[in-house]
Amino acid sequence: MAAAILRFFVLDIILDALYFPVWWYTAGLIQCVLYLWNKFRYGIAMLGIGIWVKNFFKPMYGVSTLQERIISVVMRFFVLIGKLIALAAWTLVLCALLLLWLAFLPAVVWLFIFARSF
Repeated sequence: MAAAILRFFVLDIILDALYFPVWWYTAGLIQCVLYLWNKFRYGIAMLGIGIWVKNFFKPMYGVSTLQERIISVVMRFFVLIGKLIALAAWTLVLCALLLLWLAFLPAVVWLFIFARSF
């Protein structure tokens, strides 16, 4: 019984604790990047950038006069610029989350080493 408990303690707990940093920067990082990539694609879908680009030169409201086409192109241009700015901001947020993932483990180790207990 004592051997089984010792085996559990040594193999499962200690080896898992030693493997955790390896997992954090390999499989965990891949999972994090894939999650953030899916969130980036979701942001593109929610902003509808593909639809705006596809319909960029089509007249709004089905009116096909030259004046209406010019107004439609100008209007869609400014809306598309706004959507691209929103996508850039969303991309910065996702990149910041990735940097937090990368910096979290060293920060925790640093706090364990250098933090003073009260």
